Amino acid sequence: MLVDTNKRDTSWEIWGHKTSAPIGFSPIGINKIYNPLGELPVAKVAKELNLPYCLSTAGSQPIEDVGAANGEGPRFFQLYMPHDDELTVSLLRRAIDSGFTACILTVEYEPPSSALSKAQLTNVSQHMAAWLEAR
Repeated sequence: MLVDTNKRDTSWEIWGHKTSAPIGFSPIGINKIYNPLGELPVAKVAKELNLPYCLSTAGSQPIEDVGAANGEGPRFFQLYMPHDDELTVSLLRRAIDSGFTACILTVEYEPPSSALSKAQLTNVSQHMAAWLEAR
């Protein structure tokens, strides 16, 4: 069966945000390596294209500045949890206050001999619960 392709719609919805396509900007750390403005121009372009932007924990610009550059664009925060609980909560609070609407938790797999303990997993769960309660 043939379909009329004159009117295409590439829009997509992700976590309540209607975007122009099912693609987005992945978290990349220390963008200042290749651009002195770091993440700011990328966040701005993401807004202009109405595509999701995800800020890396290892971003080279302050969370607040990236949020401002993204304006009303859909944005998410990639959390690579530091070993300091206060720092983790601070990062999440700053992301929420800067308009980031989802947390992308990055974890690494370790071989079974050094896998995360139950206490470590509980700690992650508690931080995620705090994130959700703050919303």
